[in-house]
Amino acid sequence: MMEEKKTILRAGLNRMLEDGYKKINASHLYIYSKHDSQVIEESIKEWSERGILKILKPYHECAPDDCCVEMLRFIDQKSPIKGYMNWESD
Repeated sequence: MMEEKKTILRAGLNRMLEDGYKKINASHLYIYSKHDSQVIEESIKEWSERGILKILKPYHECAPDDCCVEMLRFIDQKSPIKGYMNWESD
C-alpha cells in the first residue's frame, strides 16, 4: 500500500513539473500521497538525498499553501519535453 502511494506521489510530482511547476505546495503533496504524511516525509527525504528535489521547508511545518519542495528534475524518468533533460536553476 505504501509503495502504491509513493508511485502516485511520484507521478503527480512529475506531472506538475511537466506542466511547469517547480515549487510544490504541501496541499499537493498531501493529495498525491493519498493523505499519508509518512509517505511524504520518507519520499521527499529520499528524493532530496538523490538530488531530485530540494526541501524548502519540512513538510510537518508547512501550511497547505506553503511551498515545501522545489523540483530539480523528474523523478525516475527522463523529461517528456524534448530538449529538457533537467530544469535550469533560477
